[in-house]
Amino acid sequence: MPTNFDIAKPVSDRVELVSVSLSHAEIDAKFDPIDEPSDLVLGTRHRAAPSPPTEDDPYFRVHIEFEFRAEPNSDSKEVDFSSDNYFVRLFAQFLLIYSVEDSAELTQGQYLSFADLNGTFNAWPYWRELIQTSTGRVGLAGITIPTYRARKYEVSSADNEMASPRKASKKKSGKTKSSKKDLSKNEAKRRA
Repeated sequence: MPTNFDIAKPVSDRVELVSVSLSHAEIDAKFDPIDEPSDLVLGTRHRAAPSPPTEDDPYFRVHIEFEFRAEPNSDSKEVDFSSDNYFVRLFAQFLLIYSVEDSAELTQGQYLSFADLNGTFNAWPYWRELIQTSTGRVGLAGITIPTYRARKYEVSSADNEMASPRKASKKKSGKTKSSKKDLSKNEAKRRA
């Protein structure tokens, strides 16, 4: 039975990361910095949504939403993301843009697996930095969350149905070197 890693690999073999940007962030701190809470339960979760390339847009985009919470320690030892009982809540959305070399045979299921695995992995250092600096600014000692560890699991044939080739796009996108070059020119203009 294939794993999520197996399903993501065809996309991973054909993409290059072009850009990572923070598109939205908000923080809510519910404590007095003079009385910094000491016994905390920390948790983070994420959700990735892929936007595969189209005839009009040759780039593969991954939108990732992250949420971090620091809560009072309780018997459960796990963060309750549905609760309003937290000291700090940080929410952020990142946009990752990849160039794709020949996307014609890639499937929605492959893009989804890639977004969840590689997209999250690529955004994780930016997420960690945002947590560390933001929690420090609201009065907690800067918190460093652990390294991201992708979870490997088998994908059932029912879940793997999305791994059949897409029928919607018949155009092969080919290499996007000129588009990468255009982004590099824009980056150079911003730095000048």
